[in-house]
Amino acid sequence: MKKLISVLLVTLVSLSVIGCGEKIESKPAIGEVSPVKTSTNVETKKVLVAITNEERTKIDKWNELKDGKELVLLYVKLENKTDKAINFNPNDISIKTSTKTLTETDKQPKDKETLKSSTIKTGETLEGIIPYEVNVGETYEVYYKSDKIK
Repeated sequence: MKKLISVLLVTLVSLSVIGCGEKIESKPAIGEVSPVKTSTNVETKKVLVAITNEERTKIDKWNELKDGKELVLLYVKLENKTDKAINFNPNDISIKTSTKTLTETDKQPKDKETLKSSTIKTGETLEGIIPYEVNVGETYEVYYKSDKIK
């Protein structure tokens, strides 16, 4: 009888401890960037980010693309709506494929200039192309790291 009571007591204590578990949601650490998904436009009080066009090409400036790869050229427009200048880096905009998240590639499109790191003054607009190297025909989603803008 003592064994039965001991087993029941241990089971009851185990179940109560398991039930007290706290669900912990994953949140970015301080300084970590949490991307915001965008289809065409993301508008915040700080900046308007618009993807105005997309182009795909298998021809790059120095013929470095391997078979099965292509460049996705995103035509991006950013408008600073803050009361301060903001710093923009092309790596602030990334694309997520089914297998990985990509930032700007070092491979350049032929006969086109790409967007570089810049300071965007209050009320100014910055436009340009950001290239990404993907598998031919691969689909993706665009993300803007809005919390990099202070």
